Amino acid sequence: MQTPSDIQQYTEDELFKFRVGQFYFRKQQEDSAKETQRRDRDHQKEVFDKRYDTNVPIKKGDLVLVYDAATNKMGLNWSGPFVVRKVLSRIYYLSNLQGIPMKRQYTREMLKPFVAAPLSTTK
Repeated sequence: MQTPSDIQQYTEDELFKFRVGQFYFRKQQEDSAKETQRRDRDHQKEVFDKRYDTNVPIKKGDLVLVYDAATNKMGLNWSGPFVVRKVLSRIYYLSNLQGIPMKRQYTREMLKPFVAAPLSTTK
C-alpha cells in the first residue's frame, strides 16, 4: 500500500498536460467508435439489400408474392400471387386475384415479384 510520502508529486502544469492528454485520447476513442459504427451500419445495409432486393420496382397492378412467416419450417414461405392495388411511398395495399382487398398493408421487404413458370409444351 502506498503511503502519502510514496506518492509522486506532480506540478500543476504536468497535471494539466495529463488531463489534456486524457481528453485527446477520449476524442480518438469516440472517433474510432463512430467510424466502427458507420462501417457496421454500411455492412448491415449491404447484407439487407442483398437479401431483400428492393431495387426491383413494384407498381400498381403487378403480381406479387407475400412473405408468410407464420408457416411451419418445411412449408412454403411465400403465398400468393396477389395484385398490388395501391402504393403509398413504402406501403403496399394488395388484393387477391378476385379483386377482394386484403385488410393488411405490406412493406417492400415483405413482397417479391411473382414470375409465372413457363408452360410446358411436351406431348
